[in-house]
Amino acid sequence: MIEMHKRCRNIDEQARSIGEEAKLDTPLKDNPAEPQSYQALVRGLDEVRGEVGCLMERDEFEEALQKLARLRPALSSFFEHVLVIHPEPSVRRQRLELVRQTASLIEGVADLKQISISRQEIQERLAQLAGQAAS
Repeated sequence: MIEMHKRCRNIDEQARSIGEEAKLDTPLKDNPAEPQSYQALVRGLDEVRGEVGCLMERDEFEEALQKLARLRPALSSFFEHVLVIHPEPSVRRQRLELVRQTASLIEGVADLKQISISRQEIQERLAQLAGQAAS
């Protein structure tokens, strides 16, 4: 999750540094022209957002992080298959907005920029969370 958040933030900061804005020209889930991995991330965010919000209202931070961990496969696929900084401005803005929404949801649970953890520790914790999510 830390790596995924960092990637979202880096893309967002690079885009902002060149004056690129994120904007939704159409609702995220109503854009069938986007790749399947884009749509999977949109669905994942829709599913997790409400659950995370309820958990945060009850101060159940660890559980909220576990819910966020469910986004990892969709987010990994998104970054592997979707060109966020697309040459077409409207597509680029739409994809940047999805990245920003993802980062914002994560930041609503934890400020991951402040966490210092080794790659091995990250992988061990993700494997543990994935095992719990599969149960």
